[in-house]
Amino acid sequence: MKKILYSILLILPFIFGSCDTIPEENQLQALEGETSQTTPITESTSNQRILLEDYTGWACPNCPAAAVVAEDLSTTHGDKFIVMAIHTGVFAKPSATNHNLDFRTKAGDDWKTEFAITSYPSGVINRVKYGSAYSVSKDDWAAKVSEQYANMQHLLDINLGAKADTITKKILISVENKFLSNVDFPTLINIVVVESGIIGVQQDGANKIMDYEFKHILRDNPYINFPLTQASTASGETIKKNYLLNIDPDIKDITKCQVIVFVTNANTKEIVNVNKIDL
Repeated sequence: MKKILYSILLILPFIFGSCDTIPEENQLQALEGETSQTTPITESTSNQRILLEDYTGWACPNCPAAAVVAEDLSTTHGDKFIVMAIHTGVFAKPSATNHNLDFRTKAGDDWKTEFAITSYPSGVINRVKYGSAYSVSKDDWAAKVSEQYANMQHLLDINLGAKADTITKKILISVENKFLSNVDFPTLINIVVVESGIIGVQQDGANKIMDYEFKHILRDNPYINFPLTQASTASGETIKKNYLLNIDPDIKDITKCQVIVFVTNANTKEIVNVNKIDL
C-alpha cells in the first residue's frame, strides 16, 4: 500500500503539470523516525529465531534462576534464540537498597499490561498465546521453546545494519525484510535496544548479590508497532527501511548494546521473526 502511495506521489506532478505544489492533505507523510540515511547491512544470516521476553526486576528473589534458564537456552540454541530482559512491576522499583538503579521503561510497562504479566519471573515466548495467557513460567520455557522450534514457519528473514553516533545521540538502523513465503496478514516492525554488562544489586532468594551482572536490559526510546506491510505480501518481496533511534541517556556503555528488530503479525501479535545486531 505504501509503495502505491509513493508511486502516486511521483506521477502527480506530471499529471497536474500546472500545479506548483501538491496539496498538503495529499502528501505522504513519513513515519516519525524513518530516514533516507542508510548504513551497510552486516547481519544477514538466514535463520528462524525465537524471542524470549523475560519479565524481571532487581528485587525479585526468583529472577536470577530465570536468567540462568535463559542463558542455558541461549547456549543450546545459539544465535537462533534472543533474550530481552524487561524490568517492570513492583520488583523493578528503584530504592536506596539498589543505589536507585532504575531499568524501567514505558514500553516494558505497557507490555506488562498488554500481556497480563502478574507474577515474576514470567516469560513471553515469541508472543504466542497459550490458552488465555501469554505468560509462561520459567520452568516451562525450555519445553515451550522446543515446541515452537518444531512448529514455526520460516516466513521472513530480517537483515540488519546499525551504527551509533554518540555526538548526535542517534542510532541509525537499516533493515531488509525479505519475505520467503506468501504472507496473508499485515505486519508491524519493532526496534529496541538492549544493554548488557551493568553491575548492580540483585535479590537472590533471601540474599542480595551486590555485584550482579545484568544482561539484555531493555532500554528506553524504542519504536513499537510501526506499520511494515498491509493485508498481504508476496514471496520474494524485500522491504527496506531505515530508522533513526534516539539513544537512551541512561545507557551506561553503548558498545555493550544490541539492537533487536522483530516483526509481528498485526492480527495475532505473534512474532514472525526476530534478529539482533551488536553496536
